Amino acid sequence: HQKGVVHRDIKPSNILVENIDGTFVPKVIDFGIAKAMQGASRGRAGITQVGQFIGTPAYMSPEQIDMGGIDIDTRADICSLGALLYELLAGRPPFDTETLLKRGMTEMRRALMEDHPPLPSDAARTPADEGKGNALPGSREKWANALRGDLDWIVFKAMEKERNRRYQTANSLAMDVRRFLQNEPVIARKPSRGYFMRKFFQRNRASCVLGALMLVSLVAGFGTTTALYFREKEALSEQARLKQQAQARANVSRAAILLSEGNTAGADSLLRQDPLESIEASPEAAEVFRSLGRWNAVFDRWDQAAACFRLMTEASRLDDPVRIVEGIDLLMTAPSYLEAGDKKSYIDLRDEVLDRYVPAQNALQAEHLLKACLLLPADENIIKQLESSAKVCREFKPGTKGIPEWNALSLSLFHFRKKEYDESIRQAERCIAIKDPAGSRESAARCIISMCRFKQGNAANARSNLEKVKSEMKRVESQIDESGFPPIGTWFSWAIVRILAREADSMGI
Repeated sequence: HQKGVVHRDIKPSNILVENIDGTFVPKVIDFGIAKAMQGASRGRAGITQVGQFIGTPAYMSPEQIDMGGIDIDTRADICSLGALLYELLAGRPPFDTETLLKRGMTEMRRALMEDHPPLPSDAARTPADEGKGNALPGSREKWANALRGDLDWIVFKAMEKERNRRYQTANSLAMDVRRFLQNEPVIARKPSRGYFMRKFFQRNRASCVLGALMLVSLVAGFGTTTALYFREKEALSEQARLKQQAQARANVSRAAILLSEGNTAGADSLLRQDPLESIEASPEAAEVFRSLGRWNAVFDRWDQAAACFRLMTEASRLDDPVRIVEGIDLLMTAPSYLEAGDKKSYIDLRDEVLDRYVPAQNALQAEHLLKACLLLPADENIIKQLESSAKVCREFKPGTKGIPEWNALSLSLFHFRKKEYDESIRQAERCIAIKDPAGSRESAARCIISMCRFKQGNAANARSNLEKVKSEMKRVESQIDESGFPPIGTWFSWAIVRILAREADSMGI
């Protein structure tokens, strides 16, 4: 080509490979139909007659078979070299010469100018007809996978139908093959970031593997260091928690001693040195919180009282259920939550009470359950669960556990929540008929009567009863001495009165 000669018939039989001093050197032979390019020789050496068929069909370029007078240049030999490389890789030529010749000139021209052979990698995977293919190294599948990619692109660029899109020189083709052998990006393939990175890895496999190992080591080391750091941090946190818990346990014991000496304020101050939640649940802790909750409630410190009763409830879960429900724990805890404005804690407590303590075994238990669970309006499911407790209250007999007047109050509250207003009023009047020196029981009953009358449309009677309740509440508050203790009655009974009075106010009575 450098001498301006186009061979025009490059095929396997015209290529010889000679071993010169251990180096294999290819040589092209048979220049019988070679053509001098324009200006490379004198006379008629560069002229080929229009319509003249020259070359071997399976290796010819489209412009050679076109015979339309197109000037043939070195790019025709590039196409033939591509066909030769195709056969070297796939074990068969891109087009079978015998098949082409059998089709006739017109069909052969159309096939060479328009049809595209399969990729070398696909051709290598399919066995050739007997006697028409060359042996391939190793298994076909493995060899085909080795060809897929760059070599397919190189061969097809050399064999492009449009000669302007082929390699323009034999050196360009050789350079691209050399790039492939050196694991460099080839110009035949469309560039992409992933392709360049893959080629970089193939060229620098050892360095990349070493770098990856170093990165993994760094990540692993960083991960180990981080894990150890957090483990140490967790251990220190656990140590601090255990220390705080031990201190809180010791404070509970000291608080119990202070309470036994009547120093409730000192016990309360001592326990506030650490978060109350850090104190472990125990019978001793339950008793301490019970006393502190009662003390805070008496002085209307409802947030502190609710916190103490919440911890008392948690510490008492393993206690005897009969002692809990027959005692005053529920009657102190339920109104304390509502006085503190913690409706959610009250609802959670009510759900726990219904789950653990229902059904009641006697009238005393039933009375406590009805009062504790019905301080707020209740749905049909709650009313249904408490039906058995109401029945126990109604069947109360003298000489058994229970207090008739308090039974009547609880039944009045139950029938009010059930919207049975006449029966609710009847039970409330039974409660009022029994003298109440403290005034809290009668006041609660009048709150219920007030709401029932209002629901029945008797607003005047409702207001009259509610005014009596408020008058009694003011009278009691005016009698509180400097210690803060109400002179008569229990603080949680008055808390229930305030809760019911607020509900009556919310109705617009």
